[in-house]
Amino acid sequence: MAVAFEAWNYVEDFHKDWYALQAVIKVDGWSSAVVRRFGEVLRPRLSAEPDFWGGPKPPEPEADKGDGSRMLRMDVKYPETHEATTVPDEWCAAVVKVLRQNLELALALEHEIGGYGLSNISPIVQDSIEGTDYHRTHGLSAAVIRFAELFSQLVKTNKSAARHEFLSWPTDDDTIFARLRIWASGERSIVTDDDFGQVIASLGDAPFWDSYHQRDLLLVVARRWKRLGGASRKLIEQKLLRGPKRWRREKVAAFESRRAWSILSRIQWLQTSGCKLSSATHGQAKLLRAVVPDWKEDYGAKAADSLEGRTGWVRTNTSHEELTDTPLALVLLQAKERSGRSDDFLVENDPFAGLTAKRPARALAALTYAAKRGDFPEWAWRRFFNSEARKNDKARLVWLIAERLARYPNEQLTTIIRPASDWLRDASAKLNIECLPVFDNILKKLVGILREAPNEGRSGIVRGSKEPDWTMEAINSPIGKIAEALFNDPRKNNLDRNQGFPPEWLAHAEALLALSDDLRRHALVILFHNLNWFFAVDPKWTGQHLLPALQGNDADDRDAAWSGFLWGARTPNRELYMRLKNDMLEFATNPLPSRRSYGEIIAGMILAGWGTVDDAIGERCISNDEMRNLLLTVDDEFRSRVLWQAQRWSAENDEKSHERWEGQLSELLKIWPRQISARSPNTSARLCELAFSSGDQFPTIVALVLPLLSTIERDHLMLPELRRSGDNIVDRYPEQSLALLHAVLPDNALAWPYGMEGILQRIGKADSALNTDDRLISLKRRWDAR
Repeated sequence: MAVAFEAWNYVEDFHKDWYALQAVIKVDGWSSAVVRRFGEVLRPRLSAEPDFWGGPKPPEPEADKGDGSRMLRMDVKYPETHEATTVPDEWCAAVVKVLRQNLELALALEHEIGGYGLSNISPIVQDSIEGTDYHRTHGLSAAVIRFAELFSQLVKTNKSAARHEFLSWPTDDDTIFARLRIWASGERSIVTDDDFGQVIASLGDAPFWDSYHQRDLLLVVARRWKRLGGASRKLIEQKLLRGPKRWRREKVAAFESRRAWSILSRIQWLQTSGCKLSSATHGQAKLLRAVVPDWKEDYGAKAADSLEGRTGWVRTNTSHEELTDTPLALVLLQAKERSGRSDDFLVENDPFAGLTAKRPARALAALTYAAKRGDFPEWAWRRFFNSEARKNDKARLVWLIAERLARYPNEQLTTIIRPASDWLRDASAKLNIECLPVFDNILKKLVGILREAPNEGRSGIVRGSKEPDWTMEAINSPIGKIAEALFNDPRKNNLDRNQGFPPEWLAHAEALLALSDDLRRHALVILFHNLNWFFAVDPKWTGQHLLPALQGNDADDRDAAWSGFLWGARTPNRELYMRLKNDMLEFATNPLPSRRSYGEIIAGMILAGWGTVDDAIGERCISNDEMRNLLLTVDDEFRSRVLWQAQRWSAENDEKSHERWEGQLSELLKIWPRQISARSPNTSARLCELAFSSGDQFPTIVALVLPLLSTIERDHLMLPELRRSGDNIVDRYPEQSLALLHAVLPDNALAWPYGMEGILQRIGKADSALNTDDRLISLKRRWDAR
């Protein structure tokens, strides 16, 4: 389902609507209208936040304040009711249906912004562990669990309707509906004993082996195992023994270990839960034990534990007094012996963390003593580098730490490359001119280590089988942090336009670009995040070393570069914009598969270019013909984003922006493609909402929009403007409002936006002559016949 960007203007108070609906139910009871409204109130919606991620921001000689710089971060919001609603048995099937439609919408919206919210849905069967309630009562998890509770009611009261509902769930979803299908298969009235094995075996590898699905899956299998026939059991055991698939780029050894660990843990849990497995399965388990000799049966006991986060504070006891008088040779040994969880589950002992915070010089001395004897404990260096106290270290201590690191052999530094790069990124902010030689040495050393041992530079983000998210991978990788440290170098401060970069600083940037594979891509993300600044200071170097990545043959390099550039979410300065124009137009038609949310940014940049005249040539940066051809080539989502962005800019409180873009709406609609391929319900909904929010321009915009519209089905059209009190567009322009509604409302009045009956009445009241208009009569007849 293509989902529109209704988030910005839809500001309905969900709690007010919820309590108003409860009042209606209390007085009038349940009805078809109440069921529809119930679904609408609980419908998930996109939300927009005006800022984007932070990151290294070197001083920009020319701050670009164009409209395209104000981009958004999107999220999916789920209404919170904070109380249960009792649904009568006779209305349960209808309510379950509308809530299932809401889940289908949630699935589409979550995929729209990247799909990250789909990965950690709470188990439907609650764990007994205390402190997990919050996650179950908020967000998508709450929506799924609410649906499951009502489905359970339907199973008890109308088994036929429940089975029909079960069969209507999407089968191509590995997240929401896969979880529900697993859980619901535990009901014998839904899935028979003969069919159960086939249902479980038919699950795709992704949902079957998903760690968040695991609890519900294992509980269902264990509950039904004793009543299953031999054929069903065999199907499930065969599925289990095949194990998960190998992730993209996963090393064979790592895959074999992960596969064996996953299978053994599930087999052990099922056996402990009373499931009698075949001798063949036991034999395979023995073979797998040889693959992972460190696996223990105790690990299988936790296979069905919930992965939900627990509330409650784990306090770290950092008392370190005993380490202050301990000989340096024994400090690390004694600190490690006294670390770990205490008898109190919520208290963690970590004396070395206390020493690194309060006595950093002594902690460093203990580490130095051990290093001289060839001992380089990763845990201790990680504690030292990751301590919050490092942010307050004086420049002298920073210099001393860097000087010590620069002298250690590469094979030792390799073991702490991650915490060391974390420290370098933060400590580099304290650099002064006197520290630069040691900074150059340590930066070169860390980059050299990663060049020799690229596997040590892997990102902390586990990609698995998903498409790479280069931005997240870069900012969680050693090279990404080293690149960020480069932007703290004082040598790059206060550079003028076209001045060029200091050769020593530039050598570091070129060394990062010379790395191989993913290491280079992590560097590209950080460098392209600052592309505007690079181009302003040294356009020639930027053109030679950075811009070619956008046109190269390496798809991963290209995607990483675009990810960094779009992460910044800033429209380039005029000269760079014209250099990138063709690349941006090409990117709009072939966006990154991993980050669809970048589409809204490139749409804003392109619209900003179309709305800007290049003084050098006296024409738009993106011509009308280029814009029209692009709008014909891109998908429906991109066209919707352009309309949404234009609507937002024209409605801004900033007087300059408002006047500029309000005057360009008509121009944009005049070049809008009229081909049938561009007349989707989604785009028609955006055009309709654009018109209703255009204020005094409404009659003009309506005349331009009407030839572009098609009928709009349910879930696309919201029209919040029409339900606002006060100076309402319907009261001012009833005939034009009627024309728009008649053009877009479908024959099925049940699919109309909420409150449409009142809007039709307002049209007739605002202009009594319209009460005899065939269009209004037709709409009222459809409403009355619903």
